Amino acid sequence: MKVHKRLLDEGFLHSIAVIGGGSEMENLQKQVKELNVQNTFLLLDSQINPYPYIKNSDYFVLPSESESYPLTIGEVMGLNIPIVSTNVGGIPEMIEHNFDGYLVEPDENSIYEGMKLFLTNKEITEKFKKNLIQSLEKFDNEKIYNQVTSVFQKQYQLKE
Repeated sequence: MKVHKRLLDEGFLHSIAVIGGGSEMENLQKQVKELNVQNTFLLLDSQINPYPYIKNSDYFVLPSESESYPLTIGEVMGLNIPIVSTNVGGIPEMIEHNFDGYLVEPDENSIYEGMKLFLTNKEITEKFKKNLIQSLEKFDNEKIYNQVTSVFQKQYQLKE
């Protein structure tokens, strides 16, 4: 939220919608008031169908400090929405930096730079949208199944 406020203060008009509830909601509501961003930082809580919100977004930001392999990344990529995400956990296996998304470090300044890049460089977001089409192969269930099966078969053969 501090990154959002910093970008607004520097004249980069935009809004953010946070979808999802959880234990941080009360803290976020407090911060929204303290930073006076009620009109541009929307806390939408959990949604039965979040896809209309995501599909109508210019881009998606995942500012996690830790993640394993978040399904959200694949879902957002499937909607052809460019992603700025922190370079943590399994995310680099899902996003190829500067090809189909943009990876940043999990700190405010890095997230700021990534968001600012997307706000100021439409060419990069268009490039990512184009590249996302071929990147969806990474999430093909049959391909994943065949890769996992191959690993198990090789391990079984090594034991024989």
